Amino acid sequence: MGLRSSQYRALFGQPAVAPDGSIHNSFSAYSPTGSLLWTFISPYPYNLASPPDIGSDGTHYFVQNTIQEFALNTNGSQRWHLTVADYFGGPIVDPQNTQLILGSATTLNNAGYIISASAQDGHELWRVNLPAEAGFNQSPEYTRARFKPDGSTAYMITYTATGDNNTSRSFLYSLNAGDGAGSGPTPTSVVSRKKHRSAGTFDINLPLTGSTGVECRSGGTQNNYQTVFTFASAVTVGGATVTPGAGGSGAFSAPQSSALTAGR
Repeated sequence: MGLRSSQYRALFGQPAVAPDGSIHNSFSAYSPTGSLLWTFISPYPYNLASPPDIGSDGTHYFVQNTIQEFALNTNGSQRWHLTVADYFGGPIVDPQNTQLILGSATTLNNAGYIISASAQDGHELWRVNLPAEAGFNQSPEYTRARFKPDGSTAYMITYTATGDNNTSRSFLYSLNAGDGAGSGPTPTSVVSRKKHRSAGTFDINLPLTGSTGVECRSGGTQNNYQTVFTFASAVTVGGATVTPGAGGSGAFSAPQSSALTAGR
């Protein structure tokens, strides 16, 4: 079986084999004897595409141009598509077809991350923001997750690139994948928000990694503060506890939103 390179210049990485024995690259599937079964025509530029992964039900998953997540039916038709705000490498689906694990595909001047996305529609289930190691950002790019057979744990390798082989490192992560709930969603940003009378509302960033953010402004006569947690997608909260300092009280708002507010 021969492929013309001009037609398939967007493809890279290893093929995937479906439960029915068909062989898949990012946009096509072939029979075990090499006959073309189907080709998916994407509406987006064919710049690059991740290797695919195939679920136990035959669903075909891949990422195009690092931001377009696709799930295809066994006949190559689109099951769902999602444009995401972040940049991701190739997905790996769990044995139960409930979630996809994807690693970030950003440059090393940005902190890396690993997410779980729903296999049903691609929305984010949970996220692990990777901490800096010895002052260098970690990246999971060029690696893909592997699940335990029961789907309870996912493993991922990350790396730092210091420019020196003696100090560059690789790290193995064991992630509690569970039934797709994971450890809960991780905020993408946190700020301390205060209103400055007629001047308007101003935020102080509270970084999730690196240097610690400090709220240096007064809480006023009532010693009131407000913290806003922003997530990559809307989250639903059935309940939450705010633990204030001595003599204070807590409040929580926006139970169905991508921005949750806690105050005292």
